[in-house]
Amino acid sequence: MSDIDEPDTFMRDAEVTAATGIPRSTRYEMIQKQQFPAQIQLTPRISVWSSREIAAWQRQRIAERDAKRSSTSSAERQKGADR
Repeated sequence: MSDIDEPDTFMRDAEVTAATGIPRSTRYEMIQKQQFPAQIQLTPRISVWSSREIAAWQRQRIAERDAKRSSTSSAERQKGADR
């Protein structure tokens, strides 16, 4: 399913924490480092996140993990072939 097919809803802080397992303080540090989607300021006291952006961020983390596993497996296979 592409991002366009997914409904975009606003997620509050507790929902983002539940969906990602990342606590608020860590998430804000990651936002500052541009490692996590930035919040959307609805009012001076209400911030939300795009569910599409959170889902895309999660998929990217999974893809990075899989790429690391793939390159590690390739290196191990090559190492075995060199013996």
